[in-house]
Amino acid sequence: MAYLSIGAVRADAVFVSGLRRRDEFSTDQVRQAVSTAIRAFGCSGCAGRVAQEFGDHPETAVIRMRWARGVAREAFADPPPEPGPDADAGGFLAIRPRLPAGQASGSPGTGQREPARFAASGRRLMEEGMIQAQAMAARIACARMTMLHLTELHQSVERACCLTARSQWDRKAAAHAQIFRLLADVVDDPLLAPQLTGDAASVREVMLAVGHAADGMIVSSRRRLLAHLRAGDGEGAALEMEEHLRVLLYMGRLALPSGSAIAVEAAT
Repeated sequence: MAYLSIGAVRADAVFVSGLRRRDEFSTDQVRQAVSTAIRAFGCSGCAGRVAQEFGDHPETAVIRMRWARGVAREAFADPPPEPGPDADAGGFLAIRPRLPAGQASGSPGTGQREPARFAASGRRLMEEGMIQAQAMAARIACARMTMLHLTELHQSVERACCLTARSQWDRKAAAHAQIFRLLADVVDDPLLAPQLTGDAASVREVMLAVGHAADGMIVSSRRRLLAHLRAGDGEGAALEMEEHLRVLLYMGRLALPSGSAIAVEAAT
């Protein structure tokens, strides 16, 4: 069972809708487009189309997703209506499988969903911790970056790019994740180190789950991150890292079979 935030579902629906970035639309038009997309494809169908677009056209997909989030956020700025049976108190929309015939939502066995729901919420909190820690690391690393550090980062990215995604994805995923260890070395903070270095292994597992379709998106993000670091743009580096991890973790959740989870461990 996958759990997507209501905001993410709406952004996905805007993303796959017929709305175009150059046009202007009213709040009602956006809400109607969201409703139409969800009726046509379903929540998971919208998410699947978003993931496919990120795999096929990562650079344009990032731009459209940023726009879609802003449009959805503005259109649904008012407090949402009372949550229905498919939303929990934390604001997460549960995309549930259809119940077998004769089994009502309150029948025996449905309570087994509760542990899964809380586990999913816990994973999302840990993922958010990873995103914020790595964004902070990129910002700090930018201020402490030397030419030697930049050279090591550049060489790491190029080594990863030289590997073949289809036949060597396990090695390439490990090479892509190496940048998190290098940034941790630049930050050189004993309090952050366990989180930052541990995240490298977690991100590698996410990449393996997503598969080589994520390669283009990862490579593009790495090159943008290096450009920010070379320019001394700490905020740009932090935003790039945050956007990259949000997309990658989102794709990882879509790639998981029902009931599975990728371990994203909190630093101890």
